[in-house]
Amino acid sequence: MRHVNYNEIAEELVITHARLADINEAASIASVLYQAFLEYESFYTPEAFSATTPTTEKIHDRWNEGPFWVAVRGESIVGTVSAVLRAELYTFA
Repeated sequence: MRHVNYNEIAEELVITHARLADINEAASIASVLYQAFLEYESFYTPEAFSATTPTTEKIHDRWNEGPFWVAVRGESIVGTVSAVLRAELYTFA
């Protein structure tokens, strides 16, 4: 049976928070996405992997399509999510 240290879990939760991203963080967002999906690249077509892990420039191009949020731990961005309003429906990416 695995021992769970709830103090460590609570500590991580306390220091990780989400906030709206700033366009100047596009490179960090691109890096987080790339690192998160790199081990799964073989499951993607090159086009799909490129769409899933956009470059900094592509993120800049998409910036006005909808909000970007980042998960932050300390001074580091550790996650990201964005949303786009299309045809009266929300699409989350």
